[in-house]
Amino acid sequence: MHELSLVQSVVRLLEESAREHRIRRIIRVRLVVGRLSAALPDSLRFCWRHLPRGELLADAELEIVEREAEAHCEGCGRSFALGEGAFRCPNCGSSQIRLTGGEELRVDSYEGE
Repeated sequence: MHELSLVQSVVRLLEESAREHRIRRIIRVRLVVGRLSAALPDSLRFCWRHLPRGELLADAELEIVEREAEAHCEGCGRSFALGEGAFRCPNCGSSQIRLTGGEELRVDSYEGE
């Protein structure tokens, strides 16, 4: 389960940022998780609940925003949401598409005091 190491990395990132900005307690963390990121939101939530996080993040709520996979067709110029297993433009059928969203895994924001 690589989600455990992902959550550990998020915790380290938040600790560093909180230290830089003199934040004593983080209340809420918002993650953006793309459908193509290979990170499972339920597994991330499980790891978040069960990973010791220290006083700074002890009561922090994790909010996960799932981002759909999106693409742009180089042939006809249309942007569209990717369906499962469909890596072709629904407009012209071209397979010359460029991914424009859905691969991200990032801390979008956090609230603290």
